[in-house]
Amino acid sequence: MLAIALALVADVNFVANLITADGQISNMICRGYIHTARIFLGLNGIMLLMFLIGKVFFRFAATIVLVLGVALAVEGASVFIYKAAFGTWHFAYPLNYREIFESHPRLVTVPKPNVAIEGYGKQIRHNRFGFRGDQKTLVSRPGVRRIGAVGDSTTYGVKVSNGETWPEYLDRELGDEFIVFNLGVPGYSTAELIVQAAYFLPEFALDLVIVFAGTNDATNMHVAGLAPDYSNYYYGKLYQSIALPTEIIKGTESIATIRVLTGLLQKAGLVHQFPGQNMIIESVRSGLIDERALEIFRRNLRSLIALIQAHGARPLLVPQVLNYERLQGPNGYGWFPFVADGEIKDVMAAYNGVLREVSNDPNVYYAEGILNEEWSDADFADLTHFNPAGNLKFARILARWIQANVPVKYP
Repeated sequence: MLAIALALVADVNFVANLITADGQISNMICRGYIHTARIFLGLNGIMLLMFLIGKVFFRFAATIVLVLGVALAVEGASVFIYKAAFGTWHFAYPLNYREIFESHPRLVTVPKPNVAIEGYGKQIRHNRFGFRGDQKTLVSRPGVRRIGAVGDSTTYGVKVSNGETWPEYLDRELGDEFIVFNLGVPGYSTAELIVQAAYFLPEFALDLVIVFAGTNDATNMHVAGLAPDYSNYYYGKLYQSIALPTEIIKGTESIATIRVLTGLLQKAGLVHQFPGQNMIIESVRSGLIDERALEIFRRNLRSLIALIQAHGARPLLVPQVLNYERLQGPNGYGWFPFVADGEIKDVMAAYNGVLREVSNDPNVYYAEGILNEEWSDADFADLTHFNPAGNLKFARILARWIQANVPVKYP
């Protein structure tokens, strides 16, 4: 028994070192598994001691060791069952997002202020307002125009370090006459941007608001019975994108056995993945473009524009750009559940068309130049997010457009 325990400890350390080599495992969880195995070894020693003391104690200790051994075996197997069933390690949260985002009653999630993490070769830091970038002042300075960049994970910059997001590049490209706030949040659609514009944007006294949104809205394409606020579908996508807790028993997200049980029950539609979830998501499709989803996006944009203008700023709508060199074929990579990769370019063209349509107002800007640029796989870190070079390219296009079209003072 002692030999088996020693082998188990060695094996746990070996697996931990193997998995942590590419940074995909939480060190805290790894240490937890190792310490549990060491406890198992210690109990074997206690069992031997009790054997020497008496058979009654030996049976008691043997029962404890047996139960713990079975639990360890089940937990170890669950780690790999979870990976096989859900395609990722249960401990592989994206850059430990749970450390830098928190739940919010109106927006599902918001960034935590004054936090920083490092992983996957990237550094992410939030300022005192809870957004990415350096500390900035809310006090307006004469002659300095204030720009807010709102959007999703591409604006936030999930694939790059601080200093490499497109709002930060834009801030440097525009010079001292401008100050740019990166107000992007991963997972946000226009539904969340409306709430953000109503309650939070006024705090920044902005002159211009750059709206770079549409991709997350488009994931709602062909969802049957789509709610006008996306609450019966996209609300859950937002939970998942930030890896907010969805386990059955609160605080057990690091236990593989619980995560497997939770995931399987959620897949079967027996338990909720998030509060108020529509348990069964069905598709209704009569063509490539879901006109209801597109109309909701149109209405949301008009509401967002009205809120931005009501608070004294002008909106600049920016069309979406994705990595169409890799988004091809009949299969789907997952973020668009009912749209094939090869269809995404046409779907996004429809959404960009709505952006152009609602900008037919002298007080609404539209940065058409983004679509006139050549974009390739070299500009992207994955299928949808820019790499540092892509962010810089994007920022320079916007900087030229702003310098050529945005007046020094608004009428």
